[in-house]
Amino acid sequence: PLTRAEARQELAEVLVRRDKHEEALSQLDRRDREGADPSPSVEALRAEALWKLGRPAEALELLGRAVQEYPRAHAPW
Repeated sequence: PLTRAEARQELAEVLVRRDKHEEALSQLDRRDREGADPSPSVEALRAEALWKLGRPAEALELLGRAVQEYPRAHAPW
C-alpha cells in the first residue's frame, strides 16, 4: 500500500496532467506539512505546476535549489 505522502504525490501528478495546477500545489504543500521527506521528484513536480501557472521565476528558482540539493538525482531537470 501507498504511504500518505506517496498518495498525495500521485494525486498531484494526476492533477498536473489534468491542468489543475493549484490543486496539485495544494496537495504537495499538504504533503510537506504532514512531515513527508523532501524529494527531487516532488520538487520537479512542484516546479512544473508553478511553470504551468505562469510563475516561471518561482519554478526556475525552485529547480535551481533542487539541483544544488540533489546533484546526483535522476529527476527530470
